[in-house]
Amino acid sequence: MSRPAVVSVIGLKNSGKTRLVRQMLSLWTAQGLSVGVVKHDGHAVREETAAWQKHGSDTQLFAEAGAAYTLLAGGGQSLLYNANSGETEDINKLLAALQQASAAGSRPLDAVIVEGFKHSLLPKIAVIRTADQVNWLKHDKPPLLEAVVMSESVMHLAHDTWRVYHEGDTNLLCRRFLTPDGGE
Repeated sequence: MSRPAVVSVIGLKNSGKTRLVRQMLSLWTAQGLSVGVVKHDGHAVREETAAWQKHGSDTQLFAEAGAAYTLLAGGGQSLLYNANSGETEDINKLLAALQQASAAGSRPLDAVIVEGFKHSLLPKIAVIRTADQVNWLKHDKPPLLEAVVMSESVMHLAHDTWRVYHEGDTNLLCRRFLTPDGGE
């Protein structure tokens, strides 16, 4: 089983991470690729995991009653809820679980986009739209930062070592992360 290409999209709240992830997903799936997503919720609290369920739903009731796993299925789709997933901060274990699940399905993954996990050892794309976000990135220095997607208004603030993409350059950015030579 070959490993899918993996990239982490990072940035502060309201920087445009989800928008970029959606654009990348649309481009790659239009090319016929199978793409998975891991979304880190830095605000989730174990005691409030039932909040991820629809309030009053059967799946919420099952989780509250102690179900270790709940698999919601219908309409050709399924959603697996693991109440005891203690590995939620270990991105490598999460990626392995996602890859295993996709291999057991009809089609293995070609790529995985991770939203978050800014301190992981994954290649990263930072999304920056304001001067405060530029300052955050310069101060935080996340490991393996391979690209920075910036709005036109702050491009002049970019660090000279950053590989900068305009927020409209999603095609070029996507090629960078799927080809061995970085799309060049």
